[in-house]
Amino acid sequence: MGAVIGLTPDDPPTLIFHGTIDEVVPIDRSDTLAKKLAELKVPCVYDRVESWIHSMDSVEPINERCQYIMNKFFARYLPIK
Repeated sequence: MGAVIGLTPDDPPTLIFHGTIDEVVPIDRSDTLAKKLAELKVPCVYDRVESWIHSMDSVEPINERCQYIMNKFFARYLPIK
């Protein structure tokens, strides 16, 4: 994959979920994005799910894991005022 175009240090915090055996979107896309966000010091939570497919809602345990991570992410970066 080529360079990640259009990212800047003022981009918003980013949440990435990706299964390592995703056949729809190659895992290296998210790896590259997470690396570039880290280089730019953009807050990023990257949940790289080992031996998982593209869908994050096809089984309850994975869905619950994602919901837990999303809730923590939202609480941190989108606090209710």
